[in-house]
Amino acid sequence: MLPMLRVLVLGAALVGAALVTGTWSALAAVAVSCAVAALVDERRSALALIAGSLAALLHTALAGGYPVLAGALWCALVWSPRAARGPDARSRGAVTALALLGGGAAAWTAARFGADPSAAVRMAAVLVAGLLASAGALVAVDDPVATALRWAMLPAREPVDAALARALDLRRRAALAEVTQRVDAETAARVERAWGSLAELGRDLAAARSRGAAPGWMAARVESHVTALERAHERLDAHLASSVRVADPRLADIELANESLELEVRALDEVSAAMTPPMRSAPETSAH
Repeated sequence: MLPMLRVLVLGAALVGAALVTGTWSALAAVAVSCAVAALVDERRSALALIAGSLAALLHTALAGGYPVLAGALWCALVWSPRAARGPDARSRGAVTALALLGGGAAAWTAARFGADPSAAVRMAAVLVAGLLASAGALVAVDDPVATALRWAMLPAREPVDAALARALDLRRRAALAEVTQRVDAETAARVERAWGSLAELGRDLAAARSRGAAPGWMAARVESHVTALERAHERLDAHLASSVRVADPRLADIELANESLELEVRALDEVSAAMTPPMRSAPETSAH
């Protein structure tokens, strides 16, 4: 559902930008560009607001004389928050390059066919422009764990979806900060094992939902697992902050002793290894 929505929104934005002019349309373009950047990045963030605002500004400045360049830069900027999540420079560069090329081609399509008197041709222009502008999606920016959590989540449906959304955001932030690369190998492996267990449980949850309502014990297990991971990452942040002598008032109420980190990581092992009776009786939806 999200890929098709992204195609339609990107295509409609580019076709609409090629047709409308004026001060009010320029102001609306800022809001639209920010919304598109958040949709592409699949989350609301300050980076999406900044990227969307810059995209609208550049498009307004260049669209009159260089519509293809304006579309290419607009597309690259609205995709930049997603590109920033890439695990390495190659993937970040690939997303940016595809967004530039796809955006330029999409802008040409919108300018050439978006104003056609035929409604069918205009709709085709929206679809084609949206597909071209979505080229950045060809590059995966999330690791397998984040991908599993994202596909297990349904928008604003149940409390477990809110827990999955928190876990997805935490995973992405931890990946950007390279948290597990800054602790010892044993701790990193145990934390990663807990994330893998949650990803497997997320896949089981998605499979159960595809057959109907997921059992309550599965949702409860997901929420408790997410809570344990959040607590462990708080301890990891606190441990890293103390090790480099960073004063962060948000961490003032967290114990910075190594023993505290060890306790939380050990608790993750217990959460990952625990098997509830319903899971033993339902091997087809086992979390392991």
